[in-house]
Amino acid sequence: MGLDNLGDMHYTDSDGYCCIHHAIKNNHTQLVKMLLTHDRELIYFQVEDTQRDSALHLIAACGNVSMMKVVSDYDPDFSVQNLLGDTPLHVASRSGDQKMTMLLINLCQSRLIFEAVNKAGKTAIDVCSDLRLKSEMKATI
Repeated sequence: MGLDNLGDMHYTDSDGYCCIHHAIKNNHTQLVKMLLTHDRELIYFQVEDTQRDSALHLIAACGNVSMMKVVSDYDPDFSVQNLLGDTPLHVASRSGDQKMTMLLINLCQSRLIFEAVNKAGKTAIDVCSDLRLKSEMKATI
C-alpha cells in the first residue's frame, strides 16, 4: 500500500499533531516506519503546541524502545531540541526510563549530545529523576 494519495502528511489537527505524532502516541511502529520511508523529514516535524516536541521527543516520552530502534535506521539527528531546549535524551532521563535512556546513549555518537544543555542550563544527567539511572549514565558517558 502506497502513501502517495494521502494528501499533506504535515497537516496538523486542532491539537497540533500530524500523522506521525498520532502514530507514535498510538504505538504504531510499522506505520511510523512507513511514514518515514515516504518522508524522512517527518521525524523533525514538531507538535504545534507550547513545547514543540519532535517525533524523537514523543518516542522518548512514550518509552517505545522498539520504535526508537526503527527510527534510528533513518539516521536522525538526536541533538534536536524542543522549545525548552530539551533533546530526546533529556526527555528520557527526566522520566527515569532506563531502557530508553540507555538506548539513546548508545545511539548518540557525539559527545556534544551528552553535554547539550537545555534553556534551564541542565544536561540530560542533571535532569535525571532516578539516582540509579543517573549513576549508570555517568559511568557510561
